[in-house]
Amino acid sequence: MIDFSDYEKLKDARSVAIEVDRDRRQIMKECNTFVTKRDGQWEPNVWKLFGDYNRPRYTLDMTRPIVDSIYGELTQNQFNIVVKPMGAGSSKEVAKVYAGLIKNMENLSNASAVYNTVAKKAIVTGAAAFRIDQEWCDSDAFDRELLITPIHDALDRVWFLGNYQKQTGEDSDAVTVDHLVSAEEYAERFGNEREAQSLGDTDCHSVYYYARTGIRISELIYKKKVKRVLYRFDGGTVLSEEDAKKSGADLSKAERRERDTYKIMVRFYDGKGYISEPEDTVFEHLNVIPVWPNFEIVEDKPITNGVVEWLMDWQRIRNYGGSKKVEDVALAPKARLMMTPKQAAGHEKQLKTMNTSSRSYDFYNPDPEAVTPPYWAQPAMESQGANELLAQSETGISASSGVYPAQVGNNPALQSGVAIDKIQNKGDIGKLEYFNAMQVALSHAGRVSIKALKNLHDTQKELRIINEDGSYEMAMINEVGLDGEKVNDLSKGVYDVVCDIGPAFRNRQEKTAEQIIALGSVDPTIIMQGKDVLLNSIDSPGMDTLAERARAELLKAGVIPESQWTDEEKAAAQAAAQASANTPPPPDPMMIAAQAELEKAQAANTKNELEAIKLQQNQQKLDFDQMMQQNKGMVDSQVSLVNMLNTMADTLNKIGSSVGIGGTLSPNAAQAYDKQAQNIEIIQEQM
Repeated sequence: MIDFSDYEKLKDARSVAIEVDRDRRQIMKECNTFVTKRDGQWEPNVWKLFGDYNRPRYTLDMTRPIVDSIYGELTQNQFNIVVKPMGAGSSKEVAKVYAGLIKNMENLSNASAVYNTVAKKAIVTGAAAFRIDQEWCDSDAFDRELLITPIHDALDRVWFLGNYQKQTGEDSDAVTVDHLVSAEEYAERFGNEREAQSLGDTDCHSVYYYARTGIRISELIYKKKVKRVLYRFDGGTVLSEEDAKKSGADLSKAERRERDTYKIMVRFYDGKGYISEPEDTVFEHLNVIPVWPNFEIVEDKPITNGVVEWLMDWQRIRNYGGSKKVEDVALAPKARLMMTPKQAAGHEKQLKTMNTSSRSYDFYNPDPEAVTPPYWAQPAMESQGANELLAQSETGISASSGVYPAQVGNNPALQSGVAIDKIQNKGDIGKLEYFNAMQVALSHAGRVSIKALKNLHDTQKELRIINEDGSYEMAMINEVGLDGEKVNDLSKGVYDVVCDIGPAFRNRQEKTAEQIIALGSVDPTIIMQGKDVLLNSIDSPGMDTLAERARAELLKAGVIPESQWTDEEKAAAQAAAQASANTPPPPDPMMIAAQAELEKAQAANTKNELEAIKLQQNQQKLDFDQMMQQNKGMVDSQVSLVNMLNTMADTLNKIGSSVGIGGTLSPNAAQAYDKQAQNIEIIQEQM
């Protein structure tokens, strides 16, 4: 491995990389010029051979439509980075979190535009690159995110150092990325202590006279070898020494292994030397991702190419032939009527208007000296060679690219639909290499991202993850549970990354809905058990609401297996289980029935007791009323007696007062009278 602490060794490695790739890069830049620059399909030395620069030089371009056809096919498909657990403590849940974080990274970076940019450049030239950077997610935020950015003009700016053999360049010792900065920016970033010295142009190929100027510096992204200690615990969980110590695991009970690994460092330099100190990053792999279609190693030399390289000769032949045909037609003389002066004498006026007049005949004078009557002299025939060049070039371009006229909307032979399908299938073979190149690049980008995400998010935090359908949810990572174990622990496990290529998600949604309906016609239970999936696959307003209701119904019915629950559904189920554990179990139904019967009997007894009490109260009331009636009679009798006695006493008093006791009654009668009055008084007092 190159010792990058020594600037001279870096300088030598850069020179070797440029020299090894010089011839290939010259061709790649020529391909780029071929489709981007006006008159780029014409070789300058051919213009000199023409002698006259005013001769026609037309570009009858069939190259760009082929590039656009392959590019269009790429953009109509979706590249999905898929994360899969590989054991050693990995899990489907964490794999889902990783996949969601990568999709969130792609969403923040507008990655589809980046992928399209590098894909088209790779189709044209055979080399392109993008990078994964650690950036602030917002100018006012404290958290950093991973972002995907394109590297424009990678042919002049990106060089992989070392004897790499892989299509991803991951086995390189380093990669250096050139930047063009102004003198003011250089001073602002690196200070005024030293005079800047530009690295200079790589001198591979230059076609533009007017271009940006400045100081060329370079960013060295290199590997620094470090020792890493791994521990494997019971159950297969593998942790680094640092992560194991953070988790508080007992290292004495784990299997220990040392291995060499790398951390990625960054340092800037110019033509004189290093202009910054080494900086640590969160990456463990080189974060510059190349896209190299048709990659192979020949004589220890990496070779890549795009589609244009094989079309340039045929396209130039087509341009030559087409320009020659146009020139022949433009310069060819017109057909002329040949006659002697004696034959034309007197008919000059009619002869001058013969091409504009509608008359069907003209006159001429006989001339005995003329061998023939007037006749038309035909112009020179157009070049058959030019026609053959045009026809051969069109066939050659199709054969070289693997893209045929029917694939770019041209169906001159009016083939049937079946024939066109066969031609398109044949042409798809020529496009596979560009799909494969993107697949290899994005798979590697996923592996780079996983290692970086683990290092970037090593504490408990809540992050947004994006699902395949574009919906998002919040996931808590590295959360310590009640049992001390971490939930969604990114430091645990080993994960594999692949890139699936398929139609765009919306197209697949429509296809899914069609397939579910077709299968449902055979087995209606499929629709009943998957109606939430069916409704989610229909891209119409309100379908997501119906799908949510259908899923809630299926969850309540227990149709959806636990492995397919979302985090929110699992949390809701767990909360319900905890609430159930804190609530007393429901009573036995038999006990409830017995209790009800008992309460019913008690109620009946109570009713009977109340009836008895009511009857008793009624009887007591009757007895009381009767007693009161009797008392009333006695009182009335006594009142009558009193009234009678009062009347008698009153009468006696009146008799006594009127006649006197002694004068009218005998002594015995008067004595009886007094006694009777006394008795009346005694009775009155007793009453």
